[in-house]
Amino acid sequence: MYFAGYYWRIIRINGNGSIRLIYNGNDTKQIGDSTQIGNSSFNNLDNDNAYVGYMYGDIGASSYALTHMNNNDSVIKKLLDEWYYTNLKDYDKYISLETSFCGDRTVSSSDTGYGNISSEYGASLRLRYSGGANPQTSPVFKCNDADLYTTTLSNKGNRALTYPIGLITADEIVYAGGMYAALNDSFYLFNGQSYWTITPHSHGNAFIPSLYKTYLFDLNFDNGIGSSVSTASIGVRPVINIASDVELTGSGTSADPFVVI
Repeated sequence: MYFAGYYWRIIRINGNGSIRLIYNGNDTKQIGDSTQIGNSSFNNLDNDNAYVGYMYGDIGASSYALTHMNNNDSVIKKLLDEWYYTNLKDYDKYISLETSFCGDRTVSSSDTGYGNISSEYGASLRLRYSGGANPQTSPVFKCNDADLYTTTLSNKGNRALTYPIGLITADEIVYAGGMYAALNDSFYLFNGQSYWTITPHSHGNAFIPSLYKTYLFDLNFDNGIGSSVSTASIGVRPVINIASDVELTGSGTSADPFVVI
């Protein structure tokens, strides 16, 4: 799809009829760093469970609720907000303000999800490789309100966003054909680069707490869906949602893409 001077790939049609898009750059080619707006860390630190959040709460807190409040912007959210203001603000009327971005921060009953305590997050438990012929389980699109990032004008979710922009989820990548720790370079979200999702993976992954780090899911250029430490600098592909009532021309092919009119 061609919109606001850029090409986008359709991720899916949302439940409210809006169209979820991921940035593809200045042309329709699938591969290359031009399909991203650049590289960034997700957060600038990696020593607390809070840093799994697109937005986050208190560092060093002794409760899940305080850790995962939505009162601080991540590094990557600040970048996306700036990019939206510069490139998409004039196209607000075409973009859905009701559609959300799910950064699932649920933890298992045995994990705490706060401080520098080892914890695994929801998608890590449902999407990771578990043996057998099917390397992933079941992706989900449902999300609790606290982790459902929406704008202040929305009637649902946490209403914490300034602008209606976010990142793709690991569940959406799996649903589209991505595989955990296994390369699939023939599905349409593969771009030959490594890029962030909005989906928390874990905090820990070391034998001693002083070495614990925060991880989020990514799509890796050579090993499928995996995870990167929150301070890693990898690709950023904005995700937006086009309102359900926009008019389109074109057939949706690379030679004749949909165009918002």
